[in-house]
Amino acid sequence: MRFSVVQITRNEAFKSIREFKPWEVPILEQIHGAGNVAVVGEVDYPKVEWPSASEEFDRLAQRYKKPEGSEQPYVAVVFGVGFSGLQRAIDEAQQEAEEREAIPYVPPQPLSKANRGYLAAEAKQIEADKAAIKRERESLEAAQAQLAKDQAKVAQERKDLETLLETASTPAPKAPAAPAEKPAKPPKAPAAQPIDA
Repeated sequence: MRFSVVQITRNEAFKSIREFKPWEVPILEQIHGAGNVAVVGEVDYPKVEWPSASEEFDRLAQRYKKPEGSEQPYVAVVFGVGFSGLQRAIDEAQQEAEEREAIPYVPPQPLSKANRGYLAAEAKQIEADKAAIKRERESLEAAQAQLAKDQAKVAQERKDLETLLETASTPAPKAPAAPAEKPAKPPKAPAAQPIDA
């Protein structure tokens, strides 16, 4: 029997992956919403026998119970009351599995000489492209390094120019003023001489 591998998303943080019989998928979609149920693979168990509709109906009714507010179990909601709807689903799954098993297996054929040559040329071209990309990257890195050096040189030249302009615009300090000369003292008047009688 071929089982479906199903991923069920309960919320953003919780996703589960389990194996179910193919006709259980519609029931899971009814319970969790079609957008939260995705078949992501298949697995085959050849020794598992196909069940009868009556046995499977009872198993599904016990497993999935009833929707809230309903008198019918989920299996009856999906496949209808009675076994006919579920039996059709089982028969369709069995027929599909038998048809797929009847397809003969064809092993992959070795590549022809032309295909091998084409693949070798493609691989060679890919290696050449990788080498070209590597050279371009190295050239770009060298250009970026030179640009950084030029920017540092320009910044230093700007700094030197600003220092030179600042020095040129600063006025020279004034020389200290010479001390004022003291005015010359007037000559002393001669002393009065006595007059002879």
